[in-house]
Amino acid sequence: MRVSFQNLAARQYEQYTTWRSGGDERMLEILRREIGLQQARRNQIFVATVDGQIVGTVQLVFCYPNMADGVESAYVQALEVAEEHRRRGIATGLLAYLEAVARELGFKRLTLLVEHDNTPAMRLYAGLGFRKFGQTAWTWQEMLIPALCLEKWLRGESRK
Repeated sequence: MRVSFQNLAARQYEQYTTWRSGGDERMLEILRREIGLQQARRNQIFVATVDGQIVGTVQLVFCYPNMADGVESAYVQALEVAEEHRRRGIATGLLAYLEAVARELGFKRLTLLVEHDNTPAMRLYAGLGFRKFGQTAWTWQEMLIPALCLEKWLRGESRK
């Protein structure tokens, strides 16, 4: 299995939205907005592909309330790998690709939110150097979801 990592290309928009939305109209609308943000250069969407098919994705969001200022810090959002491709290093590869791009763009810090009971994700992020710096809650489909705030300093930077 050969996995490729790249920025989401216009030719992949339909495949991306179909895969991520699973036919849910509300999610489809969110994904269209995210693509619009990429086109406006306010985020970047990355995908992992196997034989031309998208099997994973993650986003680098430049500004995110209380998490990323778009100058020194950026926010990691929507890491997802197709169930049949999990535990093969794809999430790690996507995050490594995202981190390399973030460094090229001059970001010094990455942040993300993770649900406190998502043990596999917590293990992944800890193994990649992310550390807890706070707690919060976010709303998804009218539900309040408690989450941990994680950060990773790039280039040996540390909190000042």
